[in-house]
Amino acid sequence: MHCINRVELLGYLGRDPEFAKNQAGMSICTLSVGTSYERSLLNTATEKVTEWNRVVLFKNLADNASRFLKKGALVLVVGRLQTRKYQNRDNQICYMTEIIASDFISFSRDEKTLLKDVPAEVKSLTDSCRELSGSEFENIPF
Repeated sequence: MHCINRVELLGYLGRDPEFAKNQAGMSICTLSVGTSYERSLLNTATEKVTEWNRVVLFKNLADNASRFLKKGALVLVVGRLQTRKYQNRDNQICYMTEIIASDFISFSRDEKTLLKDVPAEVKSLTDSCRELSGSEFENIPF
């Protein structure tokens, strides 16, 4: 039996990409991608919940992301989940789960451009992301 570790994430960037090079000179770029959904409450009301996902890109993919992506951009990321263990400043063991990207596509915020040549399955995913408004990104705490 084969195992699958694949993530497809469609959401908006909560901040500009963070770009750096490691000691070996390899490019690394980190993105914060927000996705939202509505959760039902006890009294039949709903509340909007936003999940923030850490995405890491390497090499040419990192270079391209740092050059072309900006806060608020709609992006489709394809990759895999990875959990890593590290020790924080207080010597506590911590775990971080992040998406290691193998590819990304950036879409225009213009609705006509966005939906022009996009497959139907991606169009349905964009419906769930439309709730994120531009003003919501101004109050992100990081």
